Amino acid sequence: AVRRVAARGAVQPLVRWMSSAGGGAVSKEYEEKLGDKRNEKKKSDVPLGMLKADGSSKRFYGSAGVERVTVDDPRSGAPVTAFCLTLDGRQVRTPANKLLTLPNENMAMAIALEFDVQDLYIQPFTMPMTTLATTAIDQLTKPAVRKHSIEGMMRVFQSDLLSLRSNSKSAPELVQLEKEAWDVVTDWVSEKYKHPVGVSDADVDWLLHSHPQELIDAVESDLSSRHEWRLTALDQVTGSTGSLM
Repeated sequence: AVRRVAARGAVQPLVRWMSSAGGGAVSKEYEEKLGDKRNEKKKSDVPLGMLKADGSSKRFYGSAGVERVTVDDPRSGAPVTAFCLTLDGRQVRTPANKLLTLPNENMAMAIALEFDVQDLYIQPFTMPMTTLATTAIDQLTKPAVRKHSIEGMMRVFQSDLLSLRSNSKSAPELVQLEKEAWDVVTDWVSEKYKHPVGVSDADVDWLLHSHPQELIDAVESDLSSRHEWRLTALDQVTGSTGSLM
């Protein structure tokens, strides 16, 4: 069962000293304004930018949910259906103050679960899906960041882990294992882009392999056409594995 944080007691109105003349009217007006501010706070969006990266922010909500919304696609500008994260019914905004919306309900539910399982403190380092989502929305929609991401992945592709094979003389068994595990991937890439993947021979030119320029151009063109969500995921996996393939 998910542990919930007990709701705090209602805020008590401040006591102000005032003259007896018109005192009741002033007090009532003050309480009305205070009530309006409370209601406005309840209805306002939740900014994730207020969360501390070190995990010291206290949990301030009871439950997380998902809401279906209509938003403008950042690339085409056309209205599309999306799914927004909510905390106690309030929509959530990214650190860049953009609505935290996901392209499908499963992704939104996964992020809602990350928030739902937080205990007394919110620990961002335990929320990888939320991190990927805010990165895609806030960063990969920027042309300069998108360009930098693609360039980084292409650098990895030039020395892709799957292209660097062991020495067949000193480690023949390892070479065979690499061939069995990796050839299926390099063959798929070669077939998809219609150009052969360069694979090194550690006996001769380890780290000196090169892909045909036509293959490099085709892969870069493919990355450039990707939606920011796919590009974000590719960037993360490429950095973690040392392989774009």
